[in-house]
Amino acid sequence: MNSLEIYLTDYYQTAHQFADTCAITTDELAALVNENLVPKASYTILEGGKLISQAFGELRIQDSKPGQYFHPGNAVWVARALEAKGKLGAEKAHLELKKRFKNNFATALKELDQSTFRLPDSFTDSGEIRAKGLALRTGQAWDAFLAGVFSLCVADPSSERSIARKEILQEALTELSVGGEKTDFSEDSKGDLLKLVEQYAQSAMPFSPPEYPGSSRKRLVEDLKSKLNAS
Repeated sequence: MNSLEIYLTDYYQTAHQFADTCAITTDELAALVNENLVPKASYTILEGGKLISQAFGELRIQDSKPGQYFHPGNAVWVARALEAKGKLGAEKAHLELKKRFKNNFATALKELDQSTFRLPDSFTDSGEIRAKGLALRTGQAWDAFLAGVFSLCVADPSSERSIARKEILQEALTELSVGGEKTDFSEDSKGDLLKLVEQYAQSAMPFSPPEYPGSSRKRLVEDLKSKLNAS
């Protein structure tokens, strides 16, 4: 196996494997995806050496066996979708799952605003909600969730809180390090930043070999850690 195939085998499941994990058929899985009830495959390998990454787009790769790849942590979302669809039908289930995800994501953001990194677009200094900013964040998160982006870049995409935590850690590090470009850090800031780097490293996926050079993982973990230790 080449390096991409090893990565996908280690961290993901084919559509058939993932359907088996969820105790459904591949046709039922495809229906849930098409009905916008569960995330799409995070990776799709096509004939002719093409990889479709839901975060990085189309990438050239060594010839590999075509297929779709799902994060096994998405089994939680499949179970929720099946329950909601059985009770409400696909259309109403979509609305219910969207509402639940956005509400839970908003709750996680509020806690992270107080504990990890201020989100002034979504909360006041006293913790009151700024409705427009919070709605924008939760709406974008839902879209990225369904697109399969979070199950590509979040180590544990099985809960709104773990997804939100990774996103806010990335936002914090990006701002505090000027996108990973900053090289001059005060002694007081280095310790706190290194803690954030370690937390982010635990929250983020390693990323596949074709993606890694342009990934937040490289920029905000390995590269930033080297800059912090050297400054």
